[in-house]
Amino acid sequence: MSVGVLINSTTLISVFAFNRSDHLKKTLDALLENDSCRQFPIHIHIDGPRNDSDLKNIESVSLVAENFKLRNPNAQVFKKETNFGLKKSIFEGVSKGFEVCEQQIILEDDIVTSPHFLDYICSALEFYQSNQSVYCISGYTVPHKVPLSSTFFLKGADCWGWATWKDRWSGLELNPQGYLDQIVSSGLAHEFDFESTYPYTKMLEDAACGKNQSWAISWYAYAFLQNGHCLYPGTSLIQNIGNDSSGTHAMNTDYFDTPIDLEFNSFTFSKNVESSELAREQFRRFFKYLGSSFTSRFKRFLSRILK
Repeated sequence: MSVGVLINSTTLISVFAFNRSDHLKKTLDALLENDSCRQFPIHIHIDGPRNDSDLKNIESVSLVAENFKLRNPNAQVFKKETNFGLKKSIFEGVSKGFEVCEQQIILEDDIVTSPHFLDYICSALEFYQSNQSVYCISGYTVPHKVPLSSTFFLKGADCWGWATWKDRWSGLELNPQGYLDQIVSSGLAHEFDFESTYPYTKMLEDAACGKNQSWAISWYAYAFLQNGHCLYPGTSLIQNIGNDSSGTHAMNTDYFDTPIDLEFNSFTFSKNVESSELAREQFRRFFKYLGSSFTSRFKRFLSRILK
């Protein structure tokens, strides 16, 4: 530990990796560009091999993680001997992390952050800590043409560069069938699917019957059913570099790309927690654009994107 660096023991940064060393290096390098990065303990989780062909790539990932430890002594590396898959890795890794912290910031190995990402996330975690209506802080916002406020809320939760609190996460169960039954019986599927512009309900159905291995669809459904809200920045503070066919669940597309605004560092937080209709309309427009732009490829992709 560096002398003079105050460690924030209430907040943990968890990074999940598998077999993409180049992506992980970019993720960790960008994280270090955040001035407060060295104030936090960091857990880097590396999933185990599916077969012998993964071993070399995982060794490269481990080397990147160990080199990061030399630059940030507060980092720890956890390597699995067997392959858990992303669903089990995220759920168990985040749950385990909450044994040693009260709030957690979660990144996967393809999430490149703005230098202001941690300032935004940590300020929001502190501001909304006692507000049980807020379940998630997201660093990603979909591409949009209409200017949005510096921060806004939508109902549910998200999964690209995000954070949450121990008491919100603790109620989550990977029970897609149970969540699906509640959404359908309550007549909420239309709203859950952003007014039928994004097939979240179908993803939940597929997760329930084992056609996908998504953890995030249950996270979204759980928060949605609790009337929980997710805070978003008006301009995206992360870029997902994994939509290049390198990931297990990704395809090569730039439709989700949102250039990071390096100057965007002023955030306003409202005590009034309610979904922004303007932002929701921008999300709907984006989802409609996706569907009309590459329908067949997009439908195949949607069954995998939430992992």
